[in-house]
Amino acid sequence: LPDYCIKVNTLVKQLAEHCTSEKGLKNIRHRSRCMVTCYPPGARYTKHVDNGGEVGNGRRITALLYLNEEWLKGDGGELSVYKRGGKDMVTSVEPKFGRVVLFWSDERVPHEVLTSMKDRFCVTIWFFDGDEYDKAKASGVVSKPTAVDTASDGANPQMNQEPALQHDPDGTTPREPGLGDVR
Repeated sequence: LPDYCIKVNTLVKQLAEHCTSEKGLKNIRHRSRCMVTCYPPGARYTKHVDNGGEVGNGRRITALLYLNEEWLKGDGGELSVYKRGGKDMVTSVEPKFGRVVLFWSDERVPHEVLTSMKDRFCVTIWFFDGDEYDKAKASGVVSKPTAVDTASDGANPQMNQEPALQHDPDGTTPREPGLGDVR
């Protein structure tokens, strides 16, 4: 999981160079803790967006990593992605082991998890727009800090209660991998 965090941080930073619009990635300063979920058989998640409402929560990009070995067609648990407005489905993504999916967290990408027929495991990380996240904290939309700093050169930040980077336990801060390091 630490290697995944380093790689997805690097990917988002590199994508930010190309997604510079106001609702793009130019202001990504934080990411969430990793949320590991298990959907038991029969579970699903209804259609939603990860950042909606009059005052946003700061989430800009959602990153998923699937941990389901030997996932077969018919096991369910697919991620269905819809066009803005949520009426027309764009694609359905099977939650196969090692698959990484990134998508906009706001109204641009409504999505849902279809009913799973067996245990379905997923790691979710959200990347936050710094200004929107600060406004969300100030207005109470985000009740407690949930992010860590991604603007630093630290490649593997330790999770903490404030959006700031801490050093690794051995007192060093690892270097951010370059493009050639992403596999």
